[in-house]
Amino acid sequence: MSKRKKKSGYKKVFKGVRYIANVLVKYYNKRYPNYRSALPKSKEVYESLKSSGTKVTVLNIKSLVSKKRELKKVEVPYIDQSLLLVSNYFDLADYPAYILRSSNLIKFRSKLIPSGVREIVGGSKIDYSVYFAPYVNYVNKMVALDSKESNRYETEWLVVCTNPYYDLAKKQWYSDIISIDIDNVQVDYGFNPDLPTGVPSELVVTGALPSGVVGPVVPVVESTKKNDIEKEIELEREKQKTIEEKMKAFRELKESGMTIEQINKFLGL
Repeated sequence: MSKRKKKSGYKKVFKGVRYIANVLVKYYNKRYPNYRSALPKSKEVYESLKSSGTKVTVLNIKSLVSKKRELKKVEVPYIDQSLLLVSNYFDLADYPAYILRSSNLIKFRSKLIPSGVREIVGGSKIDYSVYFAPYVNYVNKMVALDSKESNRYETEWLVVCTNPYYDLAKKQWYSDIISIDIDNVQVDYGFNPDLPTGVPSELVVTGALPSGVVGPVVPVVESTKKNDIEKEIELEREKQKTIEEKMKAFRELKESGMTIEQINKFLGL
């Protein structure tokens, strides 16, 4: 007489879409509060595990869901497009208007502005004379050291803003105001933010275009603005010339035996 086989109390569970959906509801309840909301994702996970030949286990499901987690779409705040166009250094006079039109979610950083001034926030009104005039005046004095015919400002001392970027550490959007040459190489030209009224001791350039060679297209300078800047440069040249002449006279008079007090009185210093 044959013995009947005793039925086992264990029933094998089929680990398919429904099983995965229940796992998602259990471990990711905030994202999948109920079975129905978890179904679309559970089908995706099941197909992924099946196609790769991976067993359907809680560990594998959680690993896959964590890797596949969707990232939130980040919207970059608005920055006035004029700030993203390369322009001449004296066009910094227009920057306050462009910054005023930009999003207040952006903060502007720069080594072209004096240290210690309040940070620049988009959408706010800033004073050109405080923020940008010191750098423009500095470059004007440097240009005065160059020859009148060079027009080097067309290929040097250019300015532009970087595209807005997000600083994770500070949780803040930033754009940098930088100076570059015609090849988009960042150059500070010796300007010191800690000493914004400093005078350049030499002409700092990254190189001139070869004679007869047509360079890259540079922004067109308005004639009135160009004339104003050339007048300022000419004044700086005249100042430099006067200083050099007085220094020469001072040395000659001192060698003749005059005292410093007599020399100063004679030269009207």
